[in-house]
Amino acid sequence: MALKMIRTFPEIWQNVLYGINFEAINTSYFIGKESLIIKSGTNMNLVRKNIFVTLFRSAENITNQFHLPVNRVVELGSQVLF
Repeated sequence: MALKMIRTFPEIWQNVLYGINFEAINTSYFIGKESLIIKSGTNMNLVRKNIFVTLFRSAENITNQFHLPVNRVVELGSQVLF
């Protein structure tokens, strides 16, 4: 059984961008991030909203998922009323 090699996002892009000098540590990564805020008075049940928001907040950070250098990431965020 062969072991599956975990590839990072910069390694994947290195194969896609032919002929471009691409160094992961010299590249800035811009990431969008949303925060959910519970708003009362809508059609969805409050318990369901709390479960959804908890699952949304417990999701893995995109920086960790793609193994991006932490000191090269810029996060742009927004707040969504839910």
